[in-house]
Amino acid sequence: MAWGAAMGCRLKLHRKILGSGRPGSGARIAQVRVRRLLDESWPLTRSCPPPVRCAWDRRLSACFASTSESNAPVEGDPLTGRVVSHRANFVRVRVPNGGGSTPETSELLCVKRQLLRKMKRSVLVGDNVQVASIDWSLGHGVVETVLPRKSQFQNPPVANVELALVMFSLASPPIEPQQVNRFLVTAEAARLPLGVTVVLNKVDLVEDEVVQSWIDRLNRWGYRALPVSAEKGIGVPDVCHALENKLGVVVGPSGVGKSSLINAVNAVEGGLVQLHDVAQSQTETDGDLSRPYDVLDVGQVSSRTGRGKHTTRNISLIRLSNGGFLADTPGFSQPSLVGLNSKTLPECFPEIRSRLIEGTRNGGQGCGFADCAHVHEPDCIVRGDWERYPFYVDLLGQVKVLESQALKAGAKKESRESTVRVKTAEGGKTVEEPKLDRKKHRRTSRKLTKQQFKQTVLEDFRNDEHQ
Repeated sequence: MAWGAAMGCRLKLHRKILGSGRPGSGARIAQVRVRRLLDESWPLTRSCPPPVRCAWDRRLSACFASTSESNAPVEGDPLTGRVVSHRANFVRVRVPNGGGSTPETSELLCVKRQLLRKMKRSVLVGDNVQVASIDWSLGHGVVETVLPRKSQFQNPPVANVELALVMFSLASPPIEPQQVNRFLVTAEAARLPLGVTVVLNKVDLVEDEVVQSWIDRLNRWGYRALPVSAEKGIGVPDVCHALENKLGVVVGPSGVGKSSLINAVNAVEGGLVQLHDVAQSQTETDGDLSRPYDVLDVGQVSSRTGRGKHTTRNISLIRLSNGGFLADTPGFSQPSLVGLNSKTLPECFPEIRSRLIEGTRNGGQGCGFADCAHVHEPDCIVRGDWERYPFYVDLLGQVKVLESQALKAGAKKESRESTVRVKTAEGGKTVEEPKLDRKKHRRTSRKLTKQQFKQTVLEDFRNDEHQ
């Protein structure tokens, strides 16, 4: 009887421990197994032979051992990882492996906390985030915090970018100067640490004179141009060297060969391109984290329109074989002017920056006015005969039209105020909380409700009299 009472107390204690387990942890299966064993073994606690009791005790101990092992990663501090893809409300985050097994990193399918949505904190590809409530058995987690960003690329939205590769093809589809200028200006608006580099793909399809003319033209604009051929491996080592141990983004129209360039960069080994590695299918590498790089799907240019078919439909961060990351983005014909205004637009032209620096270096005061728009103002040192000046004037007019439309629409006071409230917790630690609208949950008084009802009735009565 004494043994039965002791076993009953032990079972109650085990039930209490299991009941306090966190929902969503990696020990769900083990907890269910233990609960079943407890339910099956409860009648045997008072009358059962010793061998049966010993066997049951061993099974119970084994289940609790597995439960404690699977709970170990969940109870630790949140892990810091990098967002590699974003679809709907789900993001994939690459974090250090918590299981201590073969791969050094793991990819978790995570959801975003609703608190981030209330604080209007967006989660972008390339963001460094903190992941908690990790379930290593299912590969799930929750994004709790978005760490501060070093930079943000607006179109497409990518965070913490160091270098932008603006890519065009010299043939199929052909390069268009107006499109090139618009892509370059939007890339300059991000103010990346390593600036913007232009990649000219498919140089094997045109004459050498055409390639050299575009290289000289881009150099006059203030950009470095890299002629490459992703299919034949021409110039790919230069691109690989520029992206070594860096986070870059490749943007450009559809069909210029962005995914093909990433596959070619991954296949570079010792300066030589192994084309048989590029030809491997995507299905062989899907979910294989032990592979040093990813292989992307590529499509053909449409024979009817001569443009790309949008093979890449989502933004994803691709591992490179040289230790860097490159964001593969969908192609689009005309990037938007988000993040540009009439004051910051001149800073997006290297020609204007160089003219202003030369004007102040020679002992001058620069332009005659501090807010010079470089269009009709007198004593302007920027206005002159340079190739992209007409495009600057045209783009300035478009930006001013967008500014006037936004001014007419008007911004509410709530949109100008901050949505985050900073509080000081114990130990001097600052905690951010969403700043809720005070009047949102306020109930309307009965007096105001009656007044509104009477006003509505009077308006209906007057309308009926006029009719």
